[in-house]
Amino acid sequence: MRGDTAALEPMAVLAERLAEGALVQARGNHEQAAAALVALLRANKVPLLALAAALPAPLATTDAWRQALALDEECHRQQRQEYLAVRDAWAAAGIPCLAFKSAGTYPSFPYTSDNLDLLVPADCCALARSALEEMGYIWLRSIDEPRKFLFRKFVGGRSVLAVHVHAWVGWDVEFLGQSIWQRCRPAPDDPAVTVPGAEDSVLVNVAHALYENKRFTLYDLHKISAHWADPGLDWEYMETLAWQRGWHDGLLLGLLLCAHAETYLLDRTTAPERLLRRWERGLERYPWALAYWQRARRRAAGDMPYRVSFAVSKLLYYRKVLADRQLPPSRRLVDLGKVLAWGLKQKSGLRPQRGLLVSLSGPDGAGKSTAAAALASALATSEVRTRVVWTRCGCSPLYRRVARLLRSRAAGGDAADGRAGWRPAPGNGLTRALWAWANAIDIYVSLAWRAWLPRLLGAAVVCDRYAYDAAVELASRLEERGRLALLAPRLLVALSPRPDYRFLLDADGRTLRARADEKVPPAVLASQRRMYLVLAAAQGLQVVDTSQPGTAASDQVTVTVLRGYQDRFRTVLNSLLLSNPRQLNPDDPQAWTPARR
Repeated sequence: MRGDTAALEPMAVLAERLAEGALVQARGNHEQAAAALVALLRANKVPLLALAAALPAPLATTDAWRQALALDEECHRQQRQEYLAVRDAWAAAGIPCLAFKSAGTYPSFPYTSDNLDLLVPADCCALARSALEEMGYIWLRSIDEPRKFLFRKFVGGRSVLAVHVHAWVGWDVEFLGQSIWQRCRPAPDDPAVTVPGAEDSVLVNVAHALYENKRFTLYDLHKISAHWADPGLDWEYMETLAWQRGWHDGLLLGLLLCAHAETYLLDRTTAPERLLRRWERGLERYPWALAYWQRARRRAAGDMPYRVSFAVSKLLYYRKVLADRQLPPSRRLVDLGKVLAWGLKQKSGLRPQRGLLVSLSGPDGAGKSTAAAALASALATSEVRTRVVWTRCGCSPLYRRVARLLRSRAAGGDAADGRAGWRPAPGNGLTRALWAWANAIDIYVSLAWRAWLPRLLGAAVVCDRYAYDAAVELASRLEERGRLALLAPRLLVALSPRPDYRFLLDADGRTLRARADEKVPPAVLASQRRMYLVLAAAQGLQVVDTSQPGTAASDQVTVTVLRGYQDRFRTVLNSLLLSNPRQLNPDDPQAWTPARR
């Protein structure tokens, strides 16, 4: 969607100044200047679409700019399409939603945000979460915050949209109340997006930048400055609300820092002089915040994003917690204890998580590696520490070294690489038995060191092939000969821990033969497939049909594992840091119990 000329005007001066600076830095090289400008805008979350009509022609016509702009256009289109599906599903259930960090400036849809932050009424939050799960979104409970719930939808392991469902406007504690709903409106450039009123837009973006991010990006500056010169802006409402919630000092300081950064960038500020005087007079009531402002104004703002002192931001935050006039003193003290515990977890870098073991088994060509890569990508995107482990008979470094020493050229023996192709087990009688036991022990030790131990230490381990696959391969190559030899794969399966989630990826014979890297005789492939199906029935492996093209099979694995893992995300260390789902949202039982599906 396009905005009108008036919507683009606030960015025109900034675009011209940034373009001039990029050209000077690149010594007149237009392509280098455009690439540098794109990098700066990306780092500051500025939508390239907002500058598309304002950028000077020498840079707007470069390949670097046009390619970056095309990526932005596609990202905007894809995310907005997913958003419309969510909005429509919620609307059908009677749930309104508000893109509360948007300022209503073109483009209003916040496609450059890490997550699509949508506010829903508190009494609709449970229903909104259920609707997302019905649409295939995964609730990432490990990333939950008080009254903030993150959902992602994965296709082929790639997140197509992250929806952050908010039941309040707050960051661990509430900053704005329900009045934000009274002033919301359809975005001028995109009626499908509901945005806050101008007053609430300024409040939200100042609070988010100062208290949550501790920095003001160019995009924050644009969203705040786009409204502050409006003569109809209700400053009495804004300051009264901030005062009641305990962050009047932060609002005034944040506005002054924005004006300072704008002056540094443009040699002037668009904030009216009367407002600057009002903000400075108001800040005189808060001596140490005033002292920080007086120091900040005497030095250049520096590069964007404009960073705020961590200590000052935290002091402002803790004062806000204790000064919230809409909460009783006892509640403020409890909130202070909680935010201190959550802050300790954040700054310490501690990310406690439950261990996870997933096995992906199946004949060659069934799509195990594809599913493993997709699942690992989805887990990593969900901030779960993950490792992928691939095993196969005869493929460990130690086994191959020993095999090379013992192998006789005349006898042939195992190839140095287990991927070299199927062949019967070497030798006969005792030789076969020794070969089978050597492989079984090698697989067992490899899995113990690379998969089972990391799982005990809290890692999520995705096994591309597991003990089940080794057992089928050994049985297939032994060709049902040798009781002692056949005992090795049976014991390997019996003694290996059962994974938390175990899958058999299956496809018809023609599909397997077309996909397999190895040249396995059709009769052997059919025999192995039968063994896998028998094993799946005996060991409780979930069978997934991978015959069809596309990502449906890997998406089924991803949804099953991630939902089950996240539904039970609780750890002892998290409980000590007051960070398990039940502790984060004690008044919302559906936020800390497994969802019904």
